[in-house]
Amino acid sequence: MSIAYLKLDSDFDVNSIASGTLFTGSTNAGQIVLARKYDGNLEAGILKLQYEVSGQSPCYVGGLNVKDFSGCFVAVGTVTDGTNTLSYTYDMTTKNMNGRTLSGLSSVLNVDMANEANFKIFETYYGRADYSYHWVTSAFEGTSTNFTRGNADFTNYSLIGKTEAIKKGSVHMGVGHYALHEFENALKLCELDVDSRELSRARWDEGVALYTGSMEGTEGTDRQGKFPYTLAEKRCENFKTCGDGADSSDDNVKSWVNINLMAQFRRGKSALFQKDCDGAQAALDNISSLIYIPLIQSTLRYAYMAQLLQGDNSDQNEQDKVKAEGAVFAAAVLPKVYAIDPDAAEIIYANMKTGATETVFSEVKDAFESVYHGFRINCNQIGGLIEASSDTPYDGAERCRANTGLTNESKEEFKIEGFKKKMTCSELANISLQYRNVICVTPGVAETCRGTCLGTCGCYDDPNQEYLNKQETEIVGTCEDLFTDFKYAEKCNKIENLLFFCPDVCDGWCDHIPFGKK
Repeated sequence: MSIAYLKLDSDFDVNSIASGTLFTGSTNAGQIVLARKYDGNLEAGILKLQYEVSGQSPCYVGGLNVKDFSGCFVAVGTVTDGTNTLSYTYDMTTKNMNGRTLSGLSSVLNVDMANEANFKIFETYYGRADYSYHWVTSAFEGTSTNFTRGNADFTNYSLIGKTEAIKKGSVHMGVGHYALHEFENALKLCELDVDSRELSRARWDEGVALYTGSMEGTEGTDRQGKFPYTLAEKRCENFKTCGDGADSSDDNVKSWVNINLMAQFRRGKSALFQKDCDGAQAALDNISSLIYIPLIQSTLRYAYMAQLLQGDNSDQNEQDKVKAEGAVFAAAVLPKVYAIDPDAAEIIYANMKTGATETVFSEVKDAFESVYHGFRINCNQIGGLIEASSDTPYDGAERCRANTGLTNESKEEFKIEGFKKKMTCSELANISLQYRNVICVTPGVAETCRGTCLGTCGCYDDPNQEYLNKQETEIVGTCEDLFTDFKYAEKCNKIENLLFFCPDVCDGWCDHIPFGKK
């Protein structure tokens, strides 16, 4: 974000103007420029104004190779906030500074995020607090990292490989983690004795902004951004997890991940407004699970592509790009895997690390699936890597069948104040997402129906999925056949493989959510 340093002609006290106050001025061509007062290292006689990100007239300066001054303030002029009109001088070629930068978001992690749960997982794995900054700078310099685990050797990386390591590392090891920090920071403010509601909500909003970015547009369907939101949109097309039911690959439909993350963002902000710190923490717990889904999908995608490319005559640049992307996406999720199961993390790292001589997709897939329970996610949310031309999964890349998410809660009951009748979690899961989210912010509901409010639980079984008899010698029916059998619970207890083939029917989720009505 570009910040203009305007030297005022008078001794006006800039501290008398609130941070964020909107100012208007003009360009050399007479076009209106919008900017807001920026606080930080205040200097006497200097008014710092941050150009509006959404402005139509760009002021692209600083270290950019191609600069655009057409949207900058005129060199000598006036700006006004509607009350004060201030004369100034301004050198647009030298008096523009960056506010937040990708480097800054990565290098301050160790200072701002100490003792935060998400950060500690990564610091423990990598053995240093500046893991994101160190990854990116090592890629820039073409050297090896100095981590306790998960090292990367960029010595022989091509320019294309380094580019991917730098770009993806900056975003998914830096920006994404700083977004989580902003949510954590909002909770710290919530827990203070002073009334800090406004500031805590501002920090929460900053987390949402960092997750989404400014290039995605106002509707969130452009898929033009560079930040984590857009990755979730792209991966839902690849894994057929778009839409409310996580069952579409339509690029006009939002990803299941973002639909549910936005609901959690709203839930958390509402809780902060009410000084409900526990409610905000519950929202953050869900965010901390959902945010990893696109990273897991990305690691799986590039693991599959890397194995396909090995040994053929594919373009070397394409091979470098695929392997580099696989390595950096794995690096962004490995610490969380390690916290659940170190052995699974080692399997994924061995297959995806920089310079890996071989990548075996099935090993990576199996290792991830073994820890889904620890992420509090399931196979349905990850989906299967599909072939775009046929909209069907690649061989060996199908969605896993076992619902390895949270333990069953379908029969758990809760009661909303003012209502006479209790409701079960499976009944709640059958309510449209819009109204379900309203109910989930009611005190006590999210604690009782944690998986339902997260979106993990539901009737996701394939009705045509066949299952075997107890001896596993012959096919005896489908999940839909099982559902229509009033003794299905008894069968599920007797035939162990039913919990694998038809887990949601056995757990009772299909009692209230018919197949295909997710």
